[in-house]
Amino acid sequence: MLRLLSTVSLLCAALAIFLCDGRAADPPTELAKGVDFPKPVEAPLHEVVDLLSREFGLKTEVDLQAFAAEKRDYPKNAQVSIPRMPSMYLETALRYALSPADAVFEIRGKTIVVVPNRKQGKLVEFPPHSRAGSQRHKDLLARMAKSVDIDKDIEAPLKDVLEFLQDRFDFTIALTSSQKTTIGETRVKIQNANYT
Repeated sequence: MLRLLSTVSLLCAALAIFLCDGRAADPPTELAKGVDFPKPVEAPLHEVVDLLSREFGLKTEVDLQAFAAEKRDYPKNAQVSIPRMPSMYLETALRYALSPADAVFEIRGKTIVVVPNRKQGKLVEFPPHSRAGSQRHKDLLARMAKSVDIDKDIEAPLKDVLEFLQDRFDFTIALTSSQKTTIGETRVKIQNANYT
């Protein structure tokens, strides 16, 4: 009787594991989720990938063999960043993290796999944007195609002009910390006009 109960318990545990694994998150669905990054994330690549996995439930792996085939090490310690941005798709966050490290991702089954951005020396692109990401991109392009009236001349640091444009026209310009440093106090002048 004890042996029968042990066998039944093991079968129930195996069934529970199978059912949970069968309901594992679908990567395209997970990547299309909007999340907020209230402050920039700046850390080594492996920490950022771990953060995205842990906090948002992305099942991720690194294909070390793919990096070795390109005679490269996985750039786990490369400093990467995800800018502060409201309602960013996880897909966008992952692209921000991987791009500076010359890496991209592939979706293999229910796993997001980090691979080098080259295969046999040829450039490898990110997978196409999700439908939600593609629609959001189209919407942004449509908003940017509208003409804009600037009422008066503006002469100010570029970072201030970018903040003004974000506030006035309701879109987000995401800059990494290195881009912000490069911009520094560069001054720009925008003349009173209608821009298309």
